[in-house]
Order: sequence, then C-alpha cells, then structure tokens
Amino acid sequence: MAEEKISSARAAAAERRSLPLVLERKSDGAICGWVSLICATGNDRVALTTYWLGEQYQGEGLMREAGPVAVELAFKHMDIDCLRAAVQPDNVASPAVTRLLGFGSLGEGRIWCPSRGIEETCLCFEKPRPVVPVWAAGAALAKPDLVRQISA
Repeated sequence: MAEEKISSARAAAAERRSLPLVLERKSDGAICGWVSLICATGNDRVALTTYWLGEQYQGEGLMREAGPVAVELAFKHMDIDCLRAAVQPDNVASPAVTRLLGFGSLGEGRIWCPSRGIEETCLCFEKPRPVVPVWAAGAALAKPDLVRQISA
C-alpha cells in the first residue's frame, strides 16, 4: 500500500498535478511535518492544500514559515487557478495560518477525512493565483536579470 501511494504521488507530481513537500526543521534536520498540494478530483485548475505538523513541533511557527514557500511553489510548479484549504473548526492555529497565507474564507463545508475515515464539517478557504500587474510584467521584460530570477 505504501509503495502504491508513493508511486501515485510521484506520478501526479511529474504531471504537475501534485506537490508533496516534507517539512524539515532547520535547527536540527528533524522531519516535523508535511504540506501536500494536489489537484481536486474532476478539477485540475484547483489544488487542495493539506498540512500536518507533529504534535511536538506545534507552536514553533514552523507552518507560518513553510506555508508561504509552499504557496509560492504551488503557483510556480502547478498549472492551477487557485488553492483551497479545509480546516477543522476546533483547530485554532490552522485558520490563522490560512489567513496569514492570504486565503479568504468560503464558509463551512463538508469533506472526507481519510485519516479519520469520516466526512466532517470544516472551515473552507481559497487563495486565487496572484495576478502580476501589467507594469510589473513590463518591468520584468525590460530587465533581463529580473526575467532570469522570475523564471528560475
């Protein structure tokens, strides 16, 4: 089962439909969690954002540090229009992280939670792909060094 899951995740990442990330703490290299961005079933223009931190690593600001990087990578490497996230209402930290990342509230919804094997109520959030202003796109085209940095 694990090999199949890993193989499936690799294939989806190669097709730019998924971006599985592992979180490693800088100070000691400990693997402390993960972020997963995967295209929604039936809608390849929307990526579902999920994340998890081990209990002993919570409260250290790690997701606040990793989240912006994950969002940037998702929009850079995946052909999507927006990111969506669903968090449990009793998890105070997760809605705060999604708001910090610029996700707007969509209200309550229901999702299947595979780790619990049940459908549950959650708070839903969405972040559209950032739009590059015309003036910024023009400036990038006029400066070859900037174009190299953006496309790297």
